[in-house]
Amino acid sequence: MKKFCLALFAMAVALAITPAALADMFTFTYSDGNGVTATGTLTTALISPGEYGITGGTIDITSVGTTGGYTGTGIVLPDPNGAGNEWTYAEPPNSGGADYTADNLLFPGSNPQLDGDGFNFDLTSYTGPAGGIPGNIWGNGSDNYTMLEGAYYISDSGASFDATPVPTPEPSSLLLLGTGLLGLAFVAFRRAKASGLTF
Repeated sequence: MKKFCLALFAMAVALAITPAALADMFTFTYSDGNGVTATGTLTTALISPGEYGITGGTIDITSVGTTGGYTGTGIVLPDPNGAGNEWTYAEPPNSGGADYTADNLLFPGSNPQLDGDGFNFDLTSYTGPAGGIPGNIWGNGSDNYTMLEGAYYISDSGASFDATPVPTPEPSSLLLLGTGLLGLAFVAFRRAKASGLTF
């Protein structure tokens, strides 16, 4: 009984303490009128109100229409210089394209935006002498986006990009759960003491 009470008490205290800030997750969709579609997730960290730094994620390009690009899954690459600072993802040798510059910034809200640098990704489902197929999604202005993949502009201005936050438990909910468990531990302790169990 003593071990049970101690375990319940420890769990209650752990949940009652307000947790540190968690990374914000977004799901995103990308599409244009020519049949180019992509979905994925973005892991971000808040930089300032309305501005997030993309630190990773996944991408699944489900269709490239007739552009000659590649479908497949891959990873969103973190900015080695810290989000907001431009960095260059060098094309693997013989991949047929150019280097990709990004700053990994996301501006969510009623009209989610990527700026003119956007974020880089790598289609890890493609391997070979040149490695994965690199790519970039960036904004060309309000509601205009471009995806570049390998040597292909697989869509141009007029594409849409939308990022939706993934709900995370609120600290207040965790605090309520933690205090409830703390009360449960106290009741268990009182009952055990009243019944004469030794501790």
